[in-house]
Formats: sequence, C-alpha cells, structure tokens
Amino acid sequence: MNCKGFIHSLLSLILALSLYSCSEEKNIKDEKLIESSIFIEILVEAQLIESTEQFVRDKNKNFSAEKSYIFLFNKYKVTEEEFEYSLEFYSRNPDDLEKLYDEVIVKLTEKQSESVKPL
Repeated sequence: MNCKGFIHSLLSLILALSLYSCSEEKNIKDEKLIESSIFIEILVEAQLIESTEQFVRDKNKNFSAEKSYIFLFNKYKVTEEEFEYSLEFYSRNPDDLEKLYDEVIVKLTEKQSESVKPL
C-alpha cells in the first residue's frame, strides 16, 4: 500500500469520526466503555482492516472486512455494541478524540516503519 493512499484512508476515517461526534447524544453507561488504551489498539487494527479492504477489493474476493471485524472484536473480547458505544463516548469530547487518534497515528506509523525495514 502506498503512503498517500494510507494517509488518505486515515484522514477519511478521522473526518467520519468527527462528523459522527456531532450526531445526537444517547445515554452512556460506563460498563460498556472500552478502556482508552484498548480502544486505541482496536482503532489501529480497524484502520488496517479498512486499508486492506481498499487495497484488495478487486484482487481478492475472499477477503471480508466483516469477518475481520468479528475476529478483531473477539480478540479484544468486546462486542460491536461496546465498540459503537465507546466511539460515541470518546467522540463527545473532540480534544480526547484527537489525543486518541494521535496515538493511533503514532502506532500506525510505527507499523508502517516496521514493514519497510530492510532485511
């Protein structure tokens, strides 16, 4: 995947989340909230899933983002509902959301650097 496409995808996701943060409020229950450090890891992997889907959409008909998300939620022992709830919760405070995404970007950049290291 090229860097330009990767950054475009990431910025698109951030924009979508920013718009989502402006949606109508719902009651929030803390027992459904995913801890921020875990949520960051989930967001990193979710971005990788989305990037992979864009990259292989026409080349690999067997790739399924839906199956990847099921695996991701199982890996972190969270439900889709808890993920959506946490996304909404963190989106309510743009400063907190920005801090989360700063961490996501750092982690994605580290992963990208690791993948291009010479053997």
